[in-house]
Amino acid sequence: MTSPETQSLFDTNEPAYGTLTTSSILYDSSTISLESMFEPLLEPELMIILKEDLSVGATEEEVFNKCEIAAGIEIPDSRFKKWFPNFKLMDLISDNGVTGKVVISDKSKYTGDFEGLENIKMELYYNGKKIKEGVSSVVMGNPLSSVVWLSNKLGKYNKYLKKGMMISSGTFINPIPIKQGRYKAFFQGVGSIEVYFSN
Repeated sequence: MTSPETQSLFDTNEPAYGTLTTSSILYDSSTISLESMFEPLLEPELMIILKEDLSVGATEEEVFNKCEIAAGIEIPDSRFKKWFPNFKLMDLISDNGVTGKVVISDKSKYTGDFEGLENIKMELYYNGKKIKEGVSSVVMGNPLSSVVWLSNKLGKYNKYLKKGMMISSGTFINPIPIKQGRYKAFFQGVGSIEVYFSN
């Protein structure tokens, strides 16, 4: 919920968060069986991988200097039937932020500067056909701003973002339902990521 559109769906003025576990994380060109999930959606977004611990009250510039940036596809999923967009905020929180899977590219290829993160263009393809496009500015103006928000929110509970953690920063588009087939997202200046869904 890092854009005004997704926040309005849940009647809130800020994002929410859940916890990624090791079993949640997959890598480029993975195959996922749709039968192993409930009602998954697809969200192309940048993944932030911390190279160092973040300090309390970290700025976007600190996050930029202490992270790697990789292409990613988040696959939110819920135990509630017909959950999107009929979800309520308390449902999302009780279901661990509808954490399903995250597919991440194995290497960071971003070589731009901090300001450049505000205007990264993304194109999403399904079985070779372009179906969606988006830009990073919809993620709170800059995807690193969502990491700052998360750091500040966790700090209130004496929890901190540490070296090695992966953070899914926020979707470039509204979530879309998943069908059998191959999805590939291209992020300008960052790289690409793909995932195949089987029945």
